Amino acid sequence: MMAILMMVWLWLWLWLWLWLWLWLWLDLASSIRQKLNAKGDVKVSVNDFIIKASSLALKKVPEVNSSWAGSAIRQYNHISINVAISTDSGLFSPLVPNADRLGLADISGAVKDLAEKAKVNRLHPRDLEVYAW
Repeated sequence: MMAILMMVWLWLWLWLWLWLWLWLWLDLASSIRQKLNAKGDVKVSVNDFIIKASSLALKKVPEVNSSWAGSAIRQYNHISINVAISTDSGLFSPLVPNADRLGLADISGAVKDLAEKAKVNRLHPRDLEVYAW
């Protein structure tokens, strides 16, 4: 019984720590977003922060940026992120290439451009690629 209580206490502690960390990160990201949106022409979304953070995480841990290819694991050199875009025609997942090399404003512009193309059915097949290089 004591072991179960210790496990429950540990899980609660971990969830609290994770919640606090996420809350602080989101508060900081929201503050930065408000400052960027107040002074710039480009409006940065929370999704843009998530794309940037994901690309930096893939850069820091390159083993995650890989896939199973038959009998071997293929590790990619480029870090590109697919984003989900909902339209009247359906759900598309175009690619933001080299997201790790782009700034927040560039990511925001790329996502808005892809969303506009998707809404008017003008996405090119290369926009929908998933690690084709």
